[in-house]
Amino acid sequence: MDTIKRVRPTSDDEEPWKGLEFNQRFGSDRLYDELKKKYPQYTCLRQRQHAAVIAFLQQELQVMAKKEAALEASAPKQGEENSISLLQGVEKSPQPAMGVHYSGRKSANAMLPKEPAAVSSTEHGLYVTFNLSNQPMEFPHKRRKMNPTEKASYKRTRAKGACDSCKRQKVKVDIL
Repeated sequence: MDTIKRVRPTSDDEEPWKGLEFNQRFGSDRLYDELKKKYPQYTCLRQRQHAAVIAFLQQELQVMAKKEAALEASAPKQGEENSISLLQGVEKSPQPAMGVHYSGRKSANAMLPKEPAAVSSTEHGLYVTFNLSNQPMEFPHKRRKMNPTEKASYKRTRAKGACDSCKRQKVKVDIL
């Protein structure tokens, strides 16, 4: 059983160790025992945790290297005909909908595209590297709720009303 799992995928802009979590609760006896059994050559828990992270990253690196080797083996040879076919493949690739406008409230699933752009991995060597449905939805910042003391103070202020000087300053003006 692996002691570490990846919570979110990494990108070229982030450090590779970001998004990693231990399967057991951090600092638990189970994690300690599991790491001690797997890495007995290290003396303290910190060294074992580092070794587990390094081993996980090395395993990920090997998987990436295997995928890249498989892609290079299945990719066609470089040439003039290949570059022309790549350009034709790019022109034929589906374009994402731009400027989607919606009114009212919709669920997060309703705003996602129905089908992700499907481009086969062997078709002209093109690959989908970004998919909107994989990314978290960003929602506008909502106003926080008042705590009971703030709510009581607000109610008292509203019930009391504006002072006389404020009322005089807020006189309605008719445009001539």
